[in-house]
Formats: sequence, C-alpha cells, structure tokens
Amino acid sequence: MPLRQFQDCRDRIDRAHLHFENFGNLWSDFVKDEPYTTYVSVDPDGTGRIEIEPRYDPMPSAFSLELGEGLYQLRAALDASIRACAIIETGQDPPPKQEELEFPITFSRQAFDDSTWKIAPLSDYRRWMIETIQPYNVVKGLRPDYLVLSPHRSMALLHNWARIDRHRRLHVTGSWASNRNPMLHLPEGISIAYMTVNPDGFLEHEYQIADFHLDGWVSGMKLQANPNLAIDIALREDPPPAADNDTLDNRLKMMRIYVRETVRGLEDSFATHPAT
Repeated sequence: MPLRQFQDCRDRIDRAHLHFENFGNLWSDFVKDEPYTTYVSVDPDGTGRIEIEPRYDPMPSAFSLELGEGLYQLRAALDASIRACAIIETGQDPPPKQEELEFPITFSRQAFDDSTWKIAPLSDYRRWMIETIQPYNVVKGLRPDYLVLSPHRSMALLHNWARIDRHRRLHVTGSWASNRNPMLHLPEGISIAYMTVNPDGFLEHEYQIADFHLDGWVSGMKLQANPNLAIDIALREDPPPAADNDTLDNRLKMMRIYVRETVRGLEDSFATHPAT
C-alpha cells in the first residue's frame, strides 16, 4: 500500500515525465520543418563530398528549459525520498535537521562514507540500498550498447546534468548523426572508386558526412545525394553517445525508470524492514 510520506516523490516523477514528453513533442514539431539542408559537390577531378547543414542557430531555448525542469524534478524526487524515510524513521514531521537531508550521489566509496550525514536518520538497511545505486558501483567493462541500461551510469548522468543546469542551461543540439549510409544517384557511365563515411557526431554548422571519388566524372554532370542517416536531438555535454542506442531519449527514459524504482524500493522497504 502506498505510503503518504512518498506522495511528493511520486508527484515529482510524474511531473518529470510530463516535461520529457513536452521535450519530445518539441523535437517532433521541430523536425517537421525540415531543419537540415544537404549539399553534394564534386571537383573537376571527380573528388566529392556530401555535407549537411542545420538551418538554425542556436536551438530554441524551450528545449533546454523543458529538459532542465525534468531533470530537476527527478533529482528532487530522490531528495524527497530521504525526507520521507526520515519522517517514518523518526516519527517526526518535519524530521530533525531536515535541511541537511539529501540523496547522496557520489563517485567513490570514500565520498559516499563522507556524505552519510545526509541520510543520518535512515536505518542501516536503507543506507545500504542507497549505497548500491551509487555511480562508483558501475559494472566495469560493459559493452557500449549496454551502458545506457546501467542504473549507476543513469544516476551519474542525472547528478551531473542537474548540477550543470543549476548554473547554466544545458547545451541542447538537435544534431547527433548516426547510422550513416549515404547514397549517390550516379549519371550513366559513372562509378564510385571509393567512399569514406565519417563517424557519428554532432552536426553543427556545415558538416561533412562522407567524401568520395568518381571514375569517369566530367564537369557539368548532375549528381544527387542522400545522406541516409538518423538525426537525434542530443546534448553537447559529456559523455557523448557510446552506441547507437545511447540516445538522449533512452538516457532520459532510464533515468526516470531508475529514480522511480529507487524511490519505490525505499518505500517498500518499510514493509519488510519497519522503522525501529
């Protein structure tokens, strides 16, 4: 049965979900306006390139505002869960020294030990639960396409991005290009000697997708190109995507899932490990 002390946590997680939905809707509306232009050019010797250029600079501020609000609500939900635990543990509302209560997110065991005063009213069991989700417990050597699924990495991203957003707007860019497979529609009698495709990356200003060389090319011929790539909205904040599935959308989804499950775990723990 849900505990009333955790209602604020649930409300904040729901609010974060709404901000992330708005963020996604903004992106969907944005791409309908064809915000990218593709260029193909060929030198007289047959050497050419495919380039793509955003038709905006910078991204609308609404993206950063919605994202920042969503991150704030998730981070606040974690902090609210510590307050809820402290109320139940101490039997006092508000709990003693509530201004000191905070969900620690740390990057070493020593840092966690040094921050346990933030969760002082909690039982050893609930302190252990909080310790298990800390970023320094991330599994070493995870495959790049598994990283986005890591709860420890998700907590690290939430901590770092929410902290950045407190001081400045996150640098949102709608231009992470991946799954590149550019295509050329060649004039009759022309063949591709080679094509080199650039790695995944940000499309800021004019960006070269690929370079190539055409055998038989004659100046004045017409050539059409399709960059044939996926473009996602992304953050110009560390870390860059580690794999094709390590998108901003998936990162935000996993953050919300792990915050929700962390809060739910603390709430459910009182059924098996009641306050003493």
